[in-house]
Amino acid sequence: MKIVRKKNFLISLILLQIILAVTAGMMVLSAAKGGKASPNTYVNSVNIGNLDNSAAIQKIENYYSGILKNGVINIIYEGGQYKLKYTDIDTVIDYNATMNLMRGTKPGDSFISLVNGYFFSRDKKISPVVKINETKLRRKLDQLSEKIKQDPVNANIYLKDGKVVKSPDIRGRKLNIDNAVERIKQDVNMNLEAPVVFAAGDSFVLSGIMPEITLKDLDGINDVLSSYSTDINNTDNEDSIKLAAYAINKVLVCPADPAAQKEAGVFSFNKYLKLENGIQEKNNDGYNQVVSTLYAALTTSGITPDAIKRTENSNHTDFISQAYNSIVLGSKTDFRFTNTLKNAVIIFAEVKDNKLTINIVGKKK
Repeated sequence: MKIVRKKNFLISLILLQIILAVTAGMMVLSAAKGGKASPNTYVNSVNIGNLDNSAAIQKIENYYSGILKNGVINIIYEGGQYKLKYTDIDTVIDYNATMNLMRGTKPGDSFISLVNGYFFSRDKKISPVVKINETKLRRKLDQLSEKIKQDPVNANIYLKDGKVVKSPDIRGRKLNIDNAVERIKQDVNMNLEAPVVFAAGDSFVLSGIMPEITLKDLDGINDVLSSYSTDINNTDNEDSIKLAAYAINKVLVCPADPAAQKEAGVFSFNKYLKLENGIQEKNNDGYNQVVSTLYAALTTSGITPDAIKRTENSNHTDFISQAYNSIVLGSKTDFRFTNTLKNAVIIFAEVKDNKLTINIVGKKK
């Protein structure tokens, strides 16, 4: 009798499992036929489980319509934040594409999703498909780029109490707008309510701007190689002297490289004077004093004398001996030198207390 009861119980249990499986299978087939989402299906935090297509779309729209109408993309970057209204860039949700994403892209994906939902109670989470007007987004990012941009700072070198002092360079940054568009599209598709972060070290959206002069460029420039001063005896020449001194101050002249371009390691007075809009069409005693003082400083710097090309000034002056008296005349008569040392040199020119002082700074042997 006990054996018969046990058999009946097992048969009943098997029949119950078969009935449940068939029922669940019928539910899956019914849901698949009716286009319903499987249980435990979420569009971010919106539960659309067991809803047909139109009901699911309506529920998603009810949740996101207020966010799209009144919400913003909060872009956080080092030093500030930028709030971008969704309405300013025509942000919309493609509800049909979102539902297609829920069903899957491969044949059978939708059925597998239903089986997982009904039989295994597995959650399925997707993000809404968000579309943005990229043209309008780029215009807004152009505005943001001005806030984010930081110009680079060159490494600095100066003289203090006769000694060389250096300060480090600082890299600049600018917004890579193409990549910023992609990052924003990616992030808002993941979560419309989360901020978009452009972190300081994020090289994908923030491009570095290298300074023109880095500390590495100043390696080995640690010593005053030579110095020469002349008195400014004629105040009529003072403005020209100041302009020319400013033009050549802190000019870095790299070592000459025979394998490099012809002008590598070559200094031209006329070149730097022209950059400061100095007039070169006639004789200028102020310019002559600057090149004469520069020549005097260079003669004791260690640079090969033959590498200095200058024209002697036949007019005697009261500020320097005739041995150093030089002239620049118009654009044809220049003062040039080639750096024959192993390291770069920097020219320091200063006007102070009616005196012009030029220092040549580099690395002592």
